[in-house]
Amino acid sequence: MILPIFHIFCAVLYAVLTVYVLIKNAREPLNQLCAAVLICFFIWCSGKSVAHFPGTPLALAELFRNVIIVGAWSFSTFLLLFSFVLTRRDRLLARPWVWLILFAVPVISVCLQWYDGRLLDYVSRSYGWGLHWRHGILSIVLLAYIFITTFIAALLALLHGVDVRDRREKKQSIIIAFCIFAGTIGGYATNYLGPLFGQDIPDLAQNFGVIWLGGLVYAIVRFHFMQPDQQAAATAIFSAIPDALFLTDTSGKITTVNGAGLVMLDQELPQVVGRKIGDIISCDRSDFLEYRVLQKGGDVKDCDGTIFRGKGGMVPVSLSISLVRNSNQHQKGLLVIARDIHERIDYQNSIQHSHSDLEIRVKERTEALNKLNSQLQAEIDRREASVQALAQSEEKFRLISEQSLLGIVILHHNRVAYANKAWQSITGFEVEEMMSWEPMDFIQQVHPEDRAFLMEQAQKKQAGETDFVECYQWRLITKSGQEKWLSMYSRPISYQGETADLATMVDITEQKAAMMLLKESEEKYRVLVENANDAIFIIQDGRVKFVNSKGCEMTGYRVEQLLESPFERYIHPDDRQTVIQKYTQRPTGKKLSTTLTFQGLHKSGESFWVQTNAVWFKWHGRPAILSLARDLTHQKKIESMVNHMQRLEAIGSMAGGIAHDFNNVLSPILGYAEILLDDLEKHPEMANHAQQIVKAAERARDL
Repeated sequence: MILPIFHIFCAVLYAVLTVYVLIKNAREPLNQLCAAVLICFFIWCSGKSVAHFPGTPLALAELFRNVIIVGAWSFSTFLLLFSFVLTRRDRLLARPWVWLILFAVPVISVCLQWYDGRLLDYVSRSYGWGLHWRHGILSIVLLAYIFITTFIAALLALLHGVDVRDRREKKQSIIIAFCIFAGTIGGYATNYLGPLFGQDIPDLAQNFGVIWLGGLVYAIVRFHFMQPDQQAAATAIFSAIPDALFLTDTSGKITTVNGAGLVMLDQELPQVVGRKIGDIISCDRSDFLEYRVLQKGGDVKDCDGTIFRGKGGMVPVSLSISLVRNSNQHQKGLLVIARDIHERIDYQNSIQHSHSDLEIRVKERTEALNKLNSQLQAEIDRREASVQALAQSEEKFRLISEQSLLGIVILHHNRVAYANKAWQSITGFEVEEMMSWEPMDFIQQVHPEDRAFLMEQAQKKQAGETDFVECYQWRLITKSGQEKWLSMYSRPISYQGETADLATMVDITEQKAAMMLLKESEEKYRVLVENANDAIFIIQDGRVKFVNSKGCEMTGYRVEQLLESPFERYIHPDDRQTVIQKYTQRPTGKKLSTTLTFQGLHKSGESFWVQTNAVWFKWHGRPAILSLARDLTHQKKIESMVNHMQRLEAIGSMAGGIAHDFNNVLSPILGYAEILLDDLEKHPEMANHAQQIVKAAERARDL
């Protein structure tokens, strides 16, 4: 009887942990696969409790055997998939052929066993019905598959624990790996090697899974395995920020640096930790890194400084520094943020240099132009007024064009009649080369997708038509094959007595790239917010200004119904006053509570429990509340059920105590009444009274 009870006990443990893992985060693939492994062990243990129960008929044992093998032969596959997700190889799960290959052996084996029992059968043992593996290639393949997949799962977890940098994740992986190794060795010996060699050993692999279960529980309790972790999220954000981040203690010694900081310093983490922050960073304000100054004067923002690299060299940075406080507002150290600004400084220097150079060139050209105008004035006076005006206009155009930073082109009869040096620099073609082209050759410079439109506009302007587009953007193919974006302004002009197309162009390739990056960034943030597991609200002036799809799902309203509506409408009347009071503390100078739990109100009228995390921030230049809400209704129901069971247990304990005390009082009454009855045998009337006392005491005892 001990073995079946042990199987039932293990099955209950597997069932309880399955529910717990799914409650923690049922949408996480890691939790789902962990639950699948636990369910396999639950099926396995439940069936074994029948097979190992004394007196179980063979037919019933074989019936349960066909159920047992579903869990016993597929657990290792789910365990391997669990390790894939644990070690961040979950991209493999998106490939159907991976699932097909991994489940082929267990599915085929189960089907063959159901069909004719060709892999194993039951034989009578001292402890009940035991496994008997039939010698054959199919049995060997199945046993090898189970052992190999289990071993790979443990090995992947172990290697991940060795390689990963995060200490918490490292300990989780190593614990899981060693528990899988230990459970596999014991289970494989009792379930496969023992029966294979005819040993009378109970098959206990399903019970050895408790070792893995124990490791899983320890990882959950000690290291928050498979649970949402604010510290892990903060660590991920800390590592992902592109700026260099330094955390120090109260003495200014560095305690940790993110990856961007290590790249900027060109050093490893052990080389940086423990050094004074002032040893690697300098600033225009020499005292800004002193802890006492920050303690008295507050945070420092946007201070230009320099970071000294480990192997020589300096990096110009913009520094911001803030005090780090714990939950009790005690100062714990400093957070120093350093942003690399060498590109900005180079750009500013380039602009300044270009501006100075342009001024010099304009001055020189202006002086030359003035001198030339003076020399030509005598000649111009002798010419006719129209000829003089035309010559002066052409000369001015040529001078301005040659000094212009814009590319200038004149198209005449679909040929390049004129191009300036700036256009030569943009395209890579020499001016003489472009002017020697045949008609329509210029169109080869245009991107194929833009040729039709640009050719249409050029022909309209050369033909003197009025329905043309003056300003538009198009793509240029340079002589080297590079693609550039240009912004062009063009109009028809009079050229040599005919209509031509004058176009001025500026290279906007870098601006286009910047706009594309900005658009991609905005799209990433939109997808992140819309696919968040928590509802996200932005509340300003008591009204909902933004809500994601999870918020609509939680309240039952559409987005357009929620926007600009009073947020208190979605709070249960019992909690409305408390929540409004908490959410309006900002104007009074009080700090907004970080976490708040209350009852929400669904569109259907039903209430639900919700927990919110809220912070104040600027929304369109004005104070607003960013609130992240999580539905706790299911959790609250479970808490209510637990409290109800505890009350029932207390009532049962109290009732048992009263019955015990009552029996203690009745025992002497009944004993003395029986003695009195023996003494009154010669007095029937009094003996009858004593008999009534005995009957009453017995009734009270039975009660």
